[in-house]
Amino acid sequence: LFNAATHKVYVDVRSLPALPAGKQYQLWALDKGKPVDAGVLTLATATGQGLQHMKDIASAQTFAMTVEPAGGSINPTLSTMTVVGNI
Repeated sequence: LFNAATHKVYVDVRSLPALPAGKQYQLWALDKGKPVDAGVLTLATATGQGLQHMKDIASAQTFAMTVEPAGGSINPTLSTMTVVGNI
């Protein structure tokens, strides 16, 4: 969920595939093609147990989710992209 007026971003999933130890889902906002870190999902969010407030994002045309090392990455690992959604 993205509110362009308030810049608030929330993630709500039914469930995502379980990840191996040491990995975590990370959300990215794509603004004019440049990835912006929107934060990592907690285990509860990834298993569909709640709504998670992510980092505020000023502007985005697309959101994508990747699998990254626990704690997240500075840049997305495109080969692990699991979800992409255009606004």
